[in-house]
Amino acid sequence: MQASFYIIPLERWDNIRYDDRSGSSRRTSHWSAEDALGARASLEVLSLPAQLVVKSLREDDAGLYHCRVDFRKQPTKTTRVVLSVVVPPTSVVVYEGSSLPHAMSSVVGPLHEGDMVTLTCVAQGGKPPPTVVWFEDTRLLENLMESEINYSASSMSELVFPNISTEQSATLNKNFTTSDLAPISLAPHTEKIPDAIRLMFDGKPYNTLSLGPLTRQDLKKLLTCEASNNNITLPTSVVVMIDMNCE
Repeated sequence: MQASFYIIPLERWDNIRYDDRSGSSRRTSHWSAEDALGARASLEVLSLPAQLVVKSLREDDAGLYHCRVDFRKQPTKTTRVVLSVVVPPTSVVVYEGSSLPHAMSSVVGPLHEGDMVTLTCVAQGGKPPPTVVWFEDTRLLENLMESEINYSASSMSELVFPNISTEQSATLNKNFTTSDLAPISLAPHTEKIPDAIRLMFDGKPYNTLSLGPLTRQDLKKLLTCEASNNNITLPTSVVVMIDMNCE
């Protein structure tokens, strides 16, 4: 079928054009804007369905694409598709401490028996924001991200019913009107996240692991922090070892 194809990233007004109105695929013209996708993009019209192939995908290639097909004797057909580009996290960094967190190398310590230790793993980069988890070997230690709790805490509230009598409590299990209850107040729901950690890592995905009191069994323990936002590439990870002075 004789037709011309136009692939237009609407957000940048760039376009890739393929003209097959000559009726022969060997004499078609194929053009792509050099200041946009350029030579990285090509239209594979002999495949079913036709495909836009983009090599060496970049983050700024994401956006809304508009495909328009013009026919000689039939109405124009258009379709739109959103291209999302996943950018893996570039690195993860482990910080030790709850009051003055400081970056660690591959060794935490030396610590002492009975010590408590707070390790915060922070992911750098990544789109969408990655999930950060802690492992000991293959055993999951912590997957509750304090950065997510902190994000939602400001919008969460809990209902507090002060001075509810026994009769009023029973009324809650039946049909009742608001006049049956004592006045209701709203109290903010907050998590106990150390202020230094919350302020230092605000806006970044992080997961805080608390260990202790430490025992001799924790000596040379290997802990792995992983950050991932997709199931295609390997997680970005770092391994730290607990070093101790044992009496």
